[in-house]
Amino acid sequence: MQSISADETNEVRPHQGPIFRLPPEILTEIFLNWKTHTPEKQGLRVLSLTWVCHSWRELALSLPLLWSRIDFKNGDWVQHALTHSQDVLLSIDADIPWNKDPLLSTILASLSRIQRLSLSFDSTSSLQLSTSDDPAPFLEYLELKQFDMADKIFSGTVPSLREVKLSDCTFSWPYIPISTNLTTLSVIDAEAGPTYALVSILRGTPNLEILLLDDAFAAEIIVECEDPVPLLRLQSLTVHREWYRTTTSLLQQISIPPSADVSPKSLA
Repeated sequence: MQSISADETNEVRPHQGPIFRLPPEILTEIFLNWKTHTPEKQGLRVLSLTWVCHSWRELALSLPLLWSRIDFKNGDWVQHALTHSQDVLLSIDADIPWNKDPLLSTILASLSRIQRLSLSFDSTSSLQLSTSDDPAPFLEYLELKQFDMADKIFSGTVPSLREVKLSDCTFSWPYIPISTNLTTLSVIDAEAGPTYALVSILRGTPNLEILLLDDAFAAEIIVECEDPVPLLRLQSLTVHREWYRTTTSLLQQISIPPSADVSPKSLA
């Protein structure tokens, strides 16, 4: 009998380990579970699955859900991910620098199936989004940073929208995309307008639970309020860096449950 050396016994041969003998059904579950527990910004990590061997590549490319979370900061693989995600709902995280307007065009082309959208703009590329008339029927989460909102976006059609987070943006309150399903509205560093303009859109958010306003208002215009907006499901109201009379005016124009956590930190 031919003897086997210790080196040969311990040798790990490429693509011959137990994991490479798993049936595709189990390997599919492993891939998708790995994706679920991988941090949001996966980037090239998903693509790396296609580099292991031919069978892994074929399987990974056949799983649209594996490609549904797209980080546009790794621009080289974006079109690859969009193609293999086929028609599943997308989660997109993107920085749009001044010289990357084509990235925004790519995003807008997939707007009809985007579920979560987080965009950080500069003043140049934001204009294209403002002129988008396409609806976003499945959009549930929207986060915009450094965005100049010159008009309503997505034609105001966002029936599934639940969370809106705006930071360091320029806009008027009526331009904010909202839906009756909205549960969270966070506005930081905006100076978007007086409280009555915000209150007018809050009438369309009966399910609002969290409202965070941090330096969100422009000069206050006091108006007579005879019919406060009922926010019966509100759980948390946070008002930071606003003038005292602005905060007072807001509280006079809305009606919230006694159990709501109210944290006003106004300027004198």
